[in-house]
Amino acid sequence: GTLRYALMPYLYSAAHEASEVGLPITRPMLLDYPDHDAAWRHDLQFLFGPDLIVAPVVEGVRDVWLPPGDWYLLDGGTHFKGNRTLPLRSRNTLMPVLARAGSIIPQRRYAQSTAFLDKSELIIHVYAGADGRFRLIEDDDRSDAYRRGARRITELRYDDDAQVLTIDAAQGDYAGAPDTRTLTVRVTNQAG
Repeated sequence: GTLRYALMPYLYSAAHEASEVGLPITRPMLLDYPDHDAAWRHDLQFLFGPDLIVAPVVEGVRDVWLPPGDWYLLDGGTHFKGNRTLPLRSRNTLMPVLARAGSIIPQRRYAQSTAFLDKSELIIHVYAGADGRFRLIEDDDRSDAYRRGARRITELRYDDDAQVLTIDAAQGDYAGAPDTRTLTVRVTNQAG
């Protein structure tokens, strides 16, 4: 749906990382949390990239296990303490998606398909409560030119104590890359 297209910068970066280190983008909780019994019991929810949990709830309520740390609902920013199980329901026909505190989730404006994604604007969501980093990897979205180095990498770091997001200069280039773009930073914290 439209959320998937909005998350394309996050997902595309996760795909590049997955190809480099061999971890799947979508993976069971037990892969990252093998020492937590709850990770084995909650086998219908899954990690989506390094910092998001997806809890499939079509109708009604499902108990969702949150690993240690702080977590936020992507839809609305509600904050939850982790290391516990809590009931969540789907909202606005969207299944619950939660972001880890310290995560940096780059997004684009909602679009109906990749053909309508505007690369001249990037929305960077920061979920406060911990330090974080993200490696944004972009290419032309169409060809395998990235295999020959045609891609752009931008390192982002969030310092929670200082409440500072650092965005390094982009390294590399690809066909059709925007010369300039508008960056919008949105910080979600425990106050919402």
